[in-house]
Amino acid sequence: MSTNTPYSLGTRKSLGQHFLTDKTVITQIIQAANLTQDDIVVEVGPGKGILTKQLISTPGKIFSIELDPRLAQRLQTHLGSPPNLTCVVGDARFKDITDLVGYNVKYKMVSNFPFTMLPIL
Repeated sequence: MSTNTPYSLGTRKSLGQHFLTDKTVITQIIQAANLTQDDIVVEVGPGKGILTKQLISTPGKIFSIELDPRLAQRLQTHLGSPPNLTCVVGDARFKDITDLVGYNVKYKMVSNFPFTMLPIL
């Protein structure tokens, strides 16, 4: 049986993919973010969406930027169309965040950052 079903996509090492699975870590990330209903969140590299699923349970607006089109499609299929989630396909390193959230708008970055992002952080 193949492990590359729509819900168990393999990783692409060239994209620095690693998928967060530890629910304790997810809880810690959410708690550390201290999100309110007025927060705008930018998530880089949502991957399979385990953190995204928790983020959309908060009333704030979530923008998820995913480089891998396969994972972006899976995210939309798996999570449906929550009104507070916008999933963008692209490379966050080259995205102008103000195009998403607006100019001079405060936002929080909440993410399990992809390894490829670490050198520029």
